[in-house]
Amino acid sequence: MDRTIENPLRVLGAGVILVISLAVVAGGATWQGSAGDAWVILPGIVLLAATAFLHLARPRVDWIPLVLVASTLLLPVLQTLPWPGDRPPWSTVHAAWQLDQARVFGIAPPTALSVAPDATWRSFLAMLPPAAVFLAMLLLPGAALRQIVAVVVGLALLSAAWGLAQVALGDTSVPGLHGSAGGQAKGFFSNRNHFAALMYIGIALGGAGLVLALRRMLADPEPARHGPWVVAWAAGFLMLVVTCMLAQSRAGVVLGAGVILALFAIILFDTARASRGSRRIFALVATAAGLVAVQVGLWGVLDRFKADPFDDGRVIVQATTLGAARDAAPWGTGLGTFRRVYEQREPVETVISAYVNRAHNDWLEFHLEAGWPGAVLLAAWILWWLAATWRAGRLDADREDPAMRLVRRLATVALVAIAIHSLVDFPMRTIALSTVVAAMVAISVSPRAVAQAAAATDR
Repeated sequence: MDRTIENPLRVLGAGVILVISLAVVAGGATWQGSAGDAWVILPGIVLLAATAFLHLARPRVDWIPLVLVASTLLLPVLQTLPWPGDRPPWSTVHAAWQLDQARVFGIAPPTALSVAPDATWRSFLAMLPPAAVFLAMLLLPGAALRQIVAVVVGLALLSAAWGLAQVALGDTSVPGLHGSAGGQAKGFFSNRNHFAALMYIGIALGGAGLVLALRRMLADPEPARHGPWVVAWAAGFLMLVVTCMLAQSRAGVVLGAGVILALFAIILFDTARASRGSRRIFALVATAAGLVAVQVGLWGVLDRFKADPFDDGRVIVQATTLGAARDAAPWGTGLGTFRRVYEQREPVETVISAYVNRAHNDWLEFHLEAGWPGAVLLAAWILWWLAATWRAGRLDADREDPAMRLVRRLATVALVAIAIHSLVDFPMRTIALSTVVAAMVAISVSPRAVAQAAAATDR
């Protein structure tokens, strides 16, 4: 690689690691605009500016991801701009919400598409670190991507250790970084469901690391020198499985188990690269992890599964959100405005004692806040991702580095798990998880890593 290109990419990789590390440690609050967010947003802005310059300086610019990111960032900006005239067209109910909000809070009703422009601006700022990490990682080679994966696993383990201490020592000894932990395993997060999400992402990537360590050990004439690495990866994998259970998150338990099953399937059917020995050892480690997890954590979460899901307040909140989204069409209420809208639309007969700050369905909440333009943008993102992963899958056949191929597949598994989790919760509304997910998207398509491997094979 030309040193004129290599040196900026090394700096770019260090910037990505810095932003992801700050995001996981400081960005785990459930509300946008918390004190920890600033620690992530400021370096995220610098990284985004540098990344945009490097993208545009390339001889051949890949415009599609750049346009998608720019459109995503432009959406909240447009929602906060003053609309000429009394109100936007086709927005009678939208205007009524703004007037009602003005009566409640004693402020002049905004003339923008957003019913709460201040909340929409906070959402815009929260998008900057994920956008920076995603675009930067599209430029990085496979070796740098694998280093970032190791960092994500390390951060998950640090959060797991913090969560274990919260359970073992109690609330007063090891508090949460975003309020009281309540003696629960929350790690660096204020919500145990989001902590569980980081755990099953760590299970996917940590499982990949364990399998790769096993492959190196069994392929080496002197396998003993790889023993410490195998033990370290196995211990980390075991720890992530156990803490995923200790979070006592129903979604975390189900999706964590699903990730482990997907990991098994990938290893079993990847017969060309997984030796029988590595499959057996991994099965042994995963079985041990499952037994320990059942012993220390599963019984605590079983009581939560006994509850009737239709008695869960999520059903009421989501039904109300869907009705509000219909009324807010076609423009939506503005990103970050769910709480303000729900306070006005919550039916009196269904008022619950809990404070409702999210719809507990990221997809539905985005539909309410972004309207039809957001739906089009989301569809464009999904179609691009499907096409990019399919193209990467075609290019990597027998040419991509086997390690990168496995990591890419497990990153895709983690993305599917987060997408399912978002149907019943709001993991993507934290800077921590949105930044990690942005990294998983970049890894799952890894265009530079695939292209480099293909070029090396064709020489």
